[in-house]
Amino acid sequence: MLADTARIINDSAAWTDAVRRFEHAGLTDPEALDLHRLFGDWLRASLARHELALSGFGCGRSLCAATIPLAAHDGRARYDLWKSAEASQPPMPLPVFVEFMSPMSSDASEIRILFSTDPDVSAIQAPDRPAP
Repeated sequence: MLADTARIINDSAAWTDAVRRFEHAGLTDPEALDLHRLFGDWLRASLARHELALSGFGCGRSLCAATIPLAAHDGRARYDLWKSAEASQPPMPLPVFVEFMSPMSSDASEIRILFSTDPDVSAIQAPDRPAP
């Protein structure tokens, strides 16, 4: 449900937990491992070109989640440049790309992104509680 996805992406603790679950899936599920590596390498390299980095990342079989901290005064501008220049050039098409900016303090924030790697996915739904 869209409301569950919004709740998770808006809640720092739920978001951190969700990203950890994606990372765990990406490292332990043989069907997710290649996507986890491919998109992780792409994100790290493309963000680095804009002096940005990941503080959390993981991919499951068809969905990836990432956290991009923006501590510098021009962090949002660098993220916007990355998005316009790089997010349209991933290793594979991203049929769904959702982003949310979360303020962390008066001078820092983070961008939380979810994206699909499956061309048959047209919407993103997140579980409202951790998987067992």
